[in-house]
Amino acid sequence: MGFLSRLFGCRGDASVAKVNVNREWIVSELRQLLVALASPGEVALEHAPAGSCRPDELALDYDNFVHTFVGNFVAEISSQQRSALLGVDELLGSGSDPEQLAHAAFLTEQRRVS
Repeated sequence: MGFLSRLFGCRGDASVAKVNVNREWIVSELRQLLVALASPGEVALEHAPAGSCRPDELALDYDNFVHTFVGNFVAEISSQQRSALLGVDELLGSGSDPEQLAHAAFLTEQRRVS
């Protein structure tokens, strides 16, 4: 095993090496994001850091965790589950116009302050 493989925890052939991941943490984060995304708007936005473009942060976090989960554990879920998880990601990606998201976050913050 090469130096970089040992350093980054890769296993197997270097051309298809996967990084060892913490399955429980990834599943927990993915579940939390799904709960947040299924919540009413203001509740959902509280799952993202204050001062950020909260809708965009939720979408980006979901994108990262769903692709990490699917990329590492696709054999553990059905094709319908995979399609549903990736379908949510597509819906979030289709609305990810930075100007619209920033405006939505601004309006939400203004309502909270007033």
